Amino acid sequence: NAMAVMLINLGDEYAKTGRTELAAETELKAIKLKEDNHDYRKLAFYYQKLGELFIDRDNAKWEHYVMKALELSRTEEYTTLRATVAIYNDLGAIWRIKNDFAKASAYYDTMYRISEAAGYRKGIITATSERALLLYDMERYSDALPLALNAYEMVLGTDDDYHIVYDATLIARIYLKLNQPLKSIGYLQMAVSRSNKAGLREEEMAAYKYLSEAHRALSNWKDALVAQDRYLGLKDSLDGVE
Repeated sequence: NAMAVMLINLGDEYAKTGRTELAAETELKAIKLKEDNHDYRKLAFYYQKLGELFIDRDNAKWEHYVMKALELSRTEEYTTLRATVAIYNDLGAIWRIKNDFAKASAYYDTMYRISEAAGYRKGIITATSERALLLYDMERYSDALPLALNAYEMVLGTDDDYHIVYDATLIARIYLKLNQPLKSIGYLQMAVSRSNKAGLREEEMAAYKYLSEAHRALSNWKDALVAQDRYLGLKDSLDGVE
């Protein structure tokens, strides 16, 4: 079990440095080690972590490993609260991408209920954000806005840079769809600044993209061009690294 824990942590470190194939190979070794020794404690967490490696790379593998995690999570000893919440979050995202909004909503609702029952604040915040994103994808922008604002207010007092930037950018995107670009600019400027300081390059890139859109909608051509240039610069840089 100690060796498996080290391997899953090592896989996580490989993933953080972009070495996804090596991360997957290492995490599969951790899973095999536990299964060969019939040690299923927290194994749902291992499969959920493995599945995450394939987000935006291979959705079929992502779903396959998350479904394995879901099956294991039915036994309390085989999972953890955070793993179970993460599993339902992944399933919500998978079905949202498939445009099956009813299934996605059901998974997010389950995620919210589990988090609320356990007093797991991060799970509550994430479920609220994902519900807002789901409504955004359904083009129900007026319904999405209060949820996104609620999630943002809950996360603002934390040091969770990723979710603060994520929620601020989502709010801005909703305001753009509601033809209120002026309201989006403050959120996007904050998202640019915070993601830059936190080293969240993909989030900074997205914030610049929508900031350019907001300035274009207001006919602020110079500001729109500056934001677009910075967006393209980051995109080229990230594409080059990949």
